[in-house]
Amino acid sequence: MAFHDSSPERRNLSVLSLSIIIFYLAEGRLTDSIVRLQVVNVKFERPEVLCFFLWGVLVWFLFRYWVIHQGSWKKEFYEELNFAPKFVYYRYLTKKFGLGDDFTRAYYSDRHYVRIISISGSKPRFTHINKSENNNQLQESKEIDSFADKCILFVVAICLFFKKPSLSGYFVPYLLFLWAIILGGWSAI
Repeated sequence: MAFHDSSPERRNLSVLSLSIIIFYLAEGRLTDSIVRLQVVNVKFERPEVLCFFLWGVLVWFLFRYWVIHQGSWKKEFYEELNFAPKFVYYRYLTKKFGLGDDFTRAYYSDRHYVRIISISGSKPRFTHINKSENNNQLQESKEIDSFADKCILFVVAICLFFKKPSLSGYFVPYLLFLWAIILGGWSAI
């Protein structure tokens, strides 16, 4: 089965991490101190060298992935905030903007227009749009600065992790690497 990915660094890190994870979860062991590769007729009498090389390559793949993709998730994630599920933040933002059940000046007739937005890759902000007395559109924005604001943004990020590709595509290789390291360390104990 081929593993297709547009990023060779992500593919390399993911495949090697998954191989190590499968090896340890399946309780793989070297049964002999001599490792033979039947395809090329080679045998290794010091498997610890292979082990060190494997871990070195894994760390190298992690380094290459980090160098090339460092921070690449932010722009896409900020764009994906427009698709965040409103049920997560609607009640919180209506309280933050001091909105009640009066929808006379609301943008919609039955609810308030509150969103988490990021314009042109800028930092996300909470936004409320309503109408003035002359029916002109008014917009009010607030920075995400308090701990509660950041908790709401974190919950939104968790929801988007499973719905959109920017966060999961970026962070899953790191999680696989961490899992491989933990399993390798656990088996060494």
